[in-house]
Amino acid sequence: MTPERDTSRDWLNTCRILRHFVSVTAGKVPGQPLSSLSAPKLTDPREAASPFCRAARVSVAMPKGVHVACCPCILCVQSTRIYCCGCMHIFGQKFVSRVLCAPCIACGRRYKDKRFPPCRESIGMSDGELSKIEWRSCAEVCGKGGGMNLFYDDINPSDIRQGSLGDCWLLSAFACLANYPGAIQRVFHNKTINQYGKYKFKLFSRPLEKWIVVKIDDMIPCDAGTGQPLFARPSGDEAWVMLLEKAFAKYCGSYSALKGGDTLWALEALTGDHVFKFIKEDSSSGWKKFTLVHKPEEGKRAAYLSSSTAVQPLDNEAFFALIKEQCKKGSVLECSMGSGNDSADTEGIVHGHAYSLLNIVESKGLRLLQLRNPWGSFEWKGKWSDNDSSWSQNPKVAKACKWHASGKGQTNDGLFWMDWQDFMSYFSYVGFCFRTTGIDDLSLDSNEEKGCCGPVGGCFTGCFKFWCCCHGVKALCCAQATSADLDFSGKVAPVDKK
Repeated sequence: MTPERDTSRDWLNTCRILRHFVSVTAGKVPGQPLSSLSAPKLTDPREAASPFCRAARVSVAMPKGVHVACCPCILCVQSTRIYCCGCMHIFGQKFVSRVLCAPCIACGRRYKDKRFPPCRESIGMSDGELSKIEWRSCAEVCGKGGGMNLFYDDINPSDIRQGSLGDCWLLSAFACLANYPGAIQRVFHNKTINQYGKYKFKLFSRPLEKWIVVKIDDMIPCDAGTGQPLFARPSGDEAWVMLLEKAFAKYCGSYSALKGGDTLWALEALTGDHVFKFIKEDSSSGWKKFTLVHKPEEGKRAAYLSSSTAVQPLDNEAFFALIKEQCKKGSVLECSMGSGNDSADTEGIVHGHAYSLLNIVESKGLRLLQLRNPWGSFEWKGKWSDNDSSWSQNPKVAKACKWHASGKGQTNDGLFWMDWQDFMSYFSYVGFCFRTTGIDDLSLDSNEEKGCCGPVGGCFTGCFKFWCCCHGVKALCCAQATSADLDFSGKVAPVDKK
């Protein structure tokens, strides 16, 4: 595992400066001469150290015409980097794995990870915990239907299936991020299946404050009798879930090291962004803010939640305003009942299980929250559940929630709605991952299922949406950076406090 420089911070500062340009040229900064204006301060040491960022800050003092000209130039560079260069990168990877590595593959010599070999030590469990193990390649596991893909169509939470390993906290993090386009793809260096069996990932280490590159092979532990994966498994012919779980297993030391954990830790490792958790101890107390504190001397996953006595708990109204604002900002939200066995449930809500909080709708005096069970099934059975009569009795509310239009009103897909009062009664833990958004949310769809023409089609489709649907402008001008400081109004607290 080797460190990797995070270049996405450079582009994020481009977004900040571009928004500053827009405010200047639109006259939103009255009473100040152009030469007196400066770009937002770069508070992250990784950002401040970048020559690109320093040069960009100086450029703010340029004439107004140059500011206006920067937008199309930056958009051209970014669209070329994401789609055109991305397409060439995919074909380059295919050339290396299918042509240059063809002699090795023909001789049966595929990539083998010597630091995390296919053996019991990598699993880390006793013989009594597992049946006889057989290691198989991803192609043998999920390529039986005619072809294996790294990603098939869009990434969805329904792609994830949990196995016998108690790592629902990790798979919940996968499911939470799967709701945001491009978030999972950011972690993968490979964009398509590698025939040589070598894959690279980047995971963020908060104690080291840098990205760590994790390399693995594609050998997956399976049950010798059934041939099915012992742990995470695909819902179709996609391999990304099994490979990403294996990357975490190597990063943490073994598969058994993934037993039990906090979804926030996984979200932090996947995104590099700051995470928080609010806990409500009882019905009379407010929501108290906790931060994740790492203890690297005790292990990579050693961490605990810490709160400050100077920070006052939020009441229910303030907390509702906070989660509503963070939903709008695109932050990742997860919630749970707290500790418990995931084999037990109350009205369909699984104990000790993390749910994704996707959306909040206020209509006709009602507050409804949309949640998703990462299992892709097993939903809430109370008021406003799929089969509840409240939907037919409140057609305007159903319309506001797009309940019928989504086509998911009567299906057991893990997606459901709850009333705010019910939510407070069942959930006492809510986690936030204040996600960095921007140009890196845009990614090339490789369309693996379409063969060699897939990346080309993805390039044309991506460029069309980038320019004609204004996805590029929106990503640049509406970018936001993660922050370790979050105030109780639901906004990022100002960095420079006096």
